[in-house]
Amino acid sequence: MLKILLPTILLLLFFTSCTEKLAHSNYLNYKTKTHLIFPIKENSYIAWGGRTFEQNAHASAVNERFALDIVVIKNTTTLTKKDIKEFNIERYEKNPKVNDDYYCFDKEIIAVGNGLVVDILSNVYDNIPGEHNTNQPYGNYIIIDHGNNEYSMYGHLKYKSIIVLKNQKIKQGQFIGRCGNSGNSSEAHLHYHMQNTPNLSDGEGLPTQFNNYIANDKKIIKGELVQGQIIKSSI
Repeated sequence: MLKILLPTILLLLFFTSCTEKLAHSNYLNYKTKTHLIFPIKENSYIAWGGRTFEQNAHASAVNERFALDIVVIKNTTTLTKKDIKEFNIERYEKNPKVNDDYYCFDKEIIAVGNGLVVDILSNVYDNIPGEHNTNQPYGNYIIIDHGNNEYSMYGHLKYKSIIVLKNQKIKQGQFIGRCGNSGNSSEAHLHYHMQNTPNLSDGEGLPTQFNNYIANDKKIIKGELVQGQIIKSSI
């Protein structure tokens, strides 16, 4: 049975986006220099992603201009436009008020590319699904420097699940933490974006092309992820 409870945060982002403008970007034609892989090994759904407000409610924020919200799902068949619009995705087992019932919660997050950990936060408690922590928008997070002014930001990680340290070198595919529901998040999911500085307050978002993944059962050598895609990692 499909779950059709639309997360509050997604609704808020959608209605906010309707009254705002796309953030200006100096990087619309940018090509990612770092070889990137998808950050989750499980079958996943792109809840927000792309370059338009219809696809991506993050697009009004300069640093999140090309950001992604990713959830782990059970159903893997290509979705209809109605399913996508209504977020009719099978993403939790029984109780939508219990973090552990979400397929995404506690799943391993891996490094999308080689790099150096430049910042972490790990002591933010996970929310009860449906509630939000607006005081710490990204919740627990990791920022990784890949070189070439490319920085990956992972947000909403699980409380005390980050296993890497600041100034630690990491390799692509390395386990770095677990998906959670911390910060301004209504249910377990991974927020990911790339920007051109390590500072969340002044970074400018970069388009992000991933390598060697399957989107809606089609093999993609290199591409940008967009809302509505079901992603299967080739790892």
